[in-house]
Amino acid sequence: MSYSVRNSIILALIFIIFGGGGYAWLHFKFTTKTVSMLEEVVEKENTLAGLEASMVDYEYLQEELYKTTAQFEYFPKLLPPESAVQGTYRYLDKLSTRRASFNYDFRFTGIKRENGAIKASYTLTGVGKFANIANFIYRLENGKPIYKIGSLNFKRKLARGTEKRGLVEVSMQLTGLFNDNKDQTDSEIARMFEKSLVYPGMRVKILQESQHKQMQYHTVRAGETLKLIAKQLLGSTGRWREIYRLNQSRVKNPHMIYVGQKLKIVEKTVEDYFIIHEVRLGETLRSLAEQYFGDENRWRDIYKWNQDRIENQIPDDILTNYDPFRPLVLASLPPNIYNRVNVDRSKLIALTSKSAFIQDQKGELKEMKVGDKIYLGFLSRIDLNNGKVIFNLNKGGIYSTATLNLANTGRN
Repeated sequence: MSYSVRNSIILALIFIIFGGGGYAWLHFKFTTKTVSMLEEVVEKENTLAGLEASMVDYEYLQEELYKTTAQFEYFPKLLPPESAVQGTYRYLDKLSTRRASFNYDFRFTGIKRENGAIKASYTLTGVGKFANIANFIYRLENGKPIYKIGSLNFKRKLARGTEKRGLVEVSMQLTGLFNDNKDQTDSEIARMFEKSLVYPGMRVKILQESQHKQMQYHTVRAGETLKLIAKQLLGSTGRWREIYRLNQSRVKNPHMIYVGQKLKIVEKTVEDYFIIHEVRLGETLRSLAEQYFGDENRWRDIYKWNQDRIENQIPDDILTNYDPFRPLVLASLPPNIYNRVNVDRSKLIALTSKSAFIQDQKGELKEMKVGDKIYLGFLSRIDLNNGKVIFNLNKGGIYSTATLNLANTGRN
């Protein structure tokens, strides 16, 4: 073997040894570091996920804290003072109005003091429509003063002579809860009462002007003239001159108005002008009076403007009309005592986009719009494209629809 070949082999072996050793050293060193870094990345990702979950919980808890604080600050119930025990009848009389009215007798039966509170007992018996009595009970249970219904009994009232049918008799035992704190001052009671009057999100009216002028405007549409506008909005074509006088600065020729032109129609005197304020957390009628009028003692004025919604914060649209003492399906249909259009015996004569002209069972032509009542139902839709009108019917508890077509002489 020549000297040069031997040296080449030796150099190659040296390169292999050092290269392999270096590779092995780098491989083991960086592999270990890479694994360590990957583990650290996984750990940090887990920490981040935990922090994100905690953030979600934090936001949820913040929201719950706000709700709880609002509920605490504006608790919907009010513990009246002992002096209000004898005022229960007046309170119930306020509840028994409109769709919650019925005839009843009311009797105070006793009082006792227990755990710093006063419990007053009452008996109420009465007669009325079931739906009205149910609405009265709903208002009683959801009103601010605390009343518990201990017992409640219903039975159908048998009509005698000229008495109304469909009435029920009711009897109930009531317990009212009142404050037994004799040291409570009148001002503390007043603040408690005032704080319970409004709640966050409630919309209250605030008077801005007791009397002001308000202008009614109209935007001209295609085909309209001053006479036509006067007929539509003021009830007489002869009043077109009033519109012209109000708009002389913008209408030079009363016979030339253009589409899109905004015209003054009539100026009216408005007695009261209110704005609507949405109550925020921490606000009371007193603070609103200070904010708008600079005088917190005017809170009674705001109370007066909103008395109906403050004293009865239960909307009528949640009250019931269901009466379990009446059948779901009637054995016979009620008579058409108001002589309304009977779809089964009527014809559709003509249609516009807003009106249906119907020849009723007596041969009389009636103009009807969506929502107008008919016998056993109402007009629900006008389909001008297909030449038909659709009615919703309630035939004694059986609900259906009926259709009148221009092409037909009667109901489909």
